[in-house]
Amino acid sequence: VNFYHGGSCMGGHRDDLEHAMDAPVISFSLGLPAIFLLGGLTRGEPPCPVLVRSGDVMVLGGPSRLRYHGVPRVLQGVSIPGHIQQGQNDSWHCEDDILQKYLSEHRINVNVRP
Repeated sequence: VNFYHGGSCMGGHRDDLEHAMDAPVISFSLGLPAIFLLGGLTRGEPPCPVLVRSGDVMVLGGPSRLRYHGVPRVLQGVSIPGHIQQGQNDSWHCEDDILQKYLSEHRINVNVRP
């Protein structure tokens, strides 16, 4: 699990120290949107930018597991989706407000390696 505040980043890197590289990585994004860069097998290859938003799921499998990747910027001042902003149950109103405030200022990225 990675926690980011608005404006933060994660430098370009490869996940090359894992024992099982044949399994995909499934990545879930919550909160602030971010720019995700997926590069090549070397730092010399230009990366492809992808906008990841709250609720997005990305799967990196096969050869993409060894590609350089990073998050050069978490975007601040962008509203989160309405389905996160509006709770369905009044008994959760206080918790919804706390969650909404946190996700409007932070990004959470959950990576699962099955």
